[in-house]
Amino acid sequence: MEKPQDSLLMRAGKALGSAFLDVIIWCVSLAGYDRIMALGDIAGDFILRRQRRRIDHNLLFALGQDLTEAARYEIAGRVLQYFAKNWLELFFYAEAKKQAVRSRITIEGLQHLDRALAKGKGVIAVSGHIGNYGLLGTQFTERCYDFTVVIREPNNP
Repeated sequence: MEKPQDSLLMRAGKALGSAFLDVIIWCVSLAGYDRIMALGDIAGDFILRRQRRRIDHNLLFALGQDLTEAARYEIAGRVLQYFAKNWLELFFYAEAKKQAVRSRITIEGLQHLDRALAKGKGVIAVSGHIGNYGLLGTQFTERCYDFTVVIREPNNP
């Protein structure tokens, strides 16, 4: 009996999704970095607008009435712009040459990592979801550091 994940429809869907992603990556790489950053502003303002309520709710929960509604609205807009830019940046770097990626991304404090690794016991590093953290692993491996990511499934999908 054929498993659902092996069905022709499932394979076709995966192939179509992969092809669609390839087209997006190709288009983003042609547009250039500055244009995709400008597109991120637009995408954050319009495409992701429905997420604004969730961000507003979280800001209100975390900060109470310390921020005005207008200030929360402005912060939410910037969060959405950065979110869109992060995704577009990932697509951009998927096609970019290694040297182009390395020249745009800096890692501060590598000397501390090197000093800790020199002790020969390994390092457990913790990072928050700040900026485009998805590029962190690629940059560590590009700089010849062994790198493993430990994640778990979210509690609230």
